[in-house]
Amino acid sequence: PDDVVHRIHAANVFRGAGRAGRAREILGGGPDGAHPAALHAARAALEERERGPSAALPHWEKAWQSARRDMSAAEGLLRCIEAVSGRPAATARLREIAALFPHFVPLQRFAAEWLGVESSRAQEEFLAAYLKSEPDDAWAWREMAFARIRQARGAEAWEAASRASEIEPRHPASLVALAESALLKGDRAKGMELVRAALCEAIDYSYAIDILLENCHDAASRKEALAFMRSEIVRQHTTGEAIRLFADLAAHHLSYEEILDFLQSARTARPDLWRVGESMALHLDKMGRTEEALSVIRGVVAEFPMTHDPRVTLALLLHKAGRFDEERASLTEALGVDASWSWFHRQRALLMGNNGDFAGAASVLDRLLAR
Repeated sequence: PDDVVHRIHAANVFRGAGRAGRAREILGGGPDGAHPAALHAARAALEERERGPSAALPHWEKAWQSARRDMSAAEGLLRCIEAVSGRPAATARLREIAALFPHFVPLQRFAAEWLGVESSRAQEEFLAAYLKSEPDDAWAWREMAFARIRQARGAEAWEAASRASEIEPRHPASLVALAESALLKGDRAKGMELVRAALCEAIDYSYAIDILLENCHDAASRKEALAFMRSEIVRQHTTGEAIRLFADLAAHHLSYEEILDFLQSARTARPDLWRVGESMALHLDKMGRTEEALSVIRGVVAEFPMTHDPRVTLALLLHKAGRFDEERASLTEALGVDASWSWFHRQRALLMGNNGDFAGAASVLDRLLAR
């Protein structure tokens, strides 16, 4: 009973088994020891799940009072205050807490983001006060810039973004803050130059990709954007996430054929990235070219047999096409590669259930739960 860490672990096990009463007994069955905040937080999490925010609130309060630099405790406390007493009450308490720890950066950033949901003006005022004590926080200057951008105050946003850029000149978000400020001021050439600079630093930055595409107003600008993205995907280290993001975002700005051409050229340039082939298969499926999509994703699976996601995509495309026998075979093959991939077990159970084999589906899921 003196081992608080063990009691918390045991309580989580019993709670997961549906025995909340036993979990509650374990958490209350000994001294708080050297980890009172962790114990209070575990009690709070249990009560919030089993009885709701009202029951959890006093435990989150104790957790916060026991460890005033524990952000999970602060977040739990504010979440329950909001649920019980409303957003204004939670915001008032957050302001009190933030005022107590003006140099605790995670708390100040959390407060700024919380206020930003309510009002860009309130967020700006909070950040202005914070920056008086932490003038070298580039993140805060960037958030100040974005708050002003949302208020359509381009010149003032440029000032804040410039301060951020002085501190972290190569940070992609600093460059994007400058870019949006320039666009808001009507300087499109400068804005696009800065967006491209941001993507040269981080090609996977989805927000910058979106801005780039939003400003493609004619065929020439689209062609330029596609050529730029291709060149950076080849030049930079990337997991291929940029290609998936680009394909998803480009659907709002480019034709299906333009996107397909981009994906085909990216696949030729970066055959080492499985995400490129997967994105191409998904795009072909959107175009109604199912056989081509399946051919591409099967090629990806053959080339990257130990990778989970392409096999998921293959199974989903087969399911969508109604080719359930082939889907079943693909699931069996995937589980032959790695029997611990739980998604494939669940999908196999779904197929069994759809075919009326409820006992077989239950057996698969029972084994999965036991593991």
